[in-house]
Amino acid sequence: MPKSKIIKDIASGNVDVENALNSLYLLASDIDDTELMSWTQKELCGYQSGEELPDYRVDTCYSLRYTGLAGGMQVSYATLPPNYLSQKSFEKASRIEIRDSVSSIKSYVEKGDNLQRDLGY
Repeated sequence: MPKSKIIKDIASGNVDVENALNSLYLLASDIDDTELMSWTQKELCGYQSGEELPDYRVDTCYSLRYTGLAGGMQVSYATLPPNYLSQKSFEKASRIEIRDSVSSIKSYVEKGDNLQRDLGY
């Protein structure tokens, strides 16, 4: 497939994100752009723990919920007030890092699944 066709399909939105990234990887490989190749590979396969994430893959969730025992009572999905945790703990718990591959993210969206994290152990 000619480069111009790949670029035209990406620019016009005729391909989904995963296919566009695969095409972009081929173009980056062709021009030997290792930085772009690395980025597209991470987007396609997901980011490993410890790898720095782009800003668009980091968010903050201010709605923390607790399931467990509270004063001898079982509670489920109780809203936790922000001042319940120390400032440092709240910042750490509310930081959302999306390390999944684009195909996994697409699958979550198509199924209508909520992305959740369990911080209990």
